[in-house]
Amino acid sequence: MRLREVEEVLLDPGIAVSYQTVHRWCRKHALNKRRRTRRKVAELVSGTSMKS
Repeated sequence: MRLREVEEVLLDPGIAVSYQTVHRWCRKHALNKRRRTRRKVAELVSGTSMKS
């Protein structure tokens, strides 16, 4: 889905955001998701938990 399409979908229920806001949100949360995924893969490979 394109960023402008997300903007339009959010506009339907009355949530007004710009595509730039959607872009920033996606970049921020994609980075966090990537970090969690890498940590989980490392745990599965090593067989141990990396939690503190």
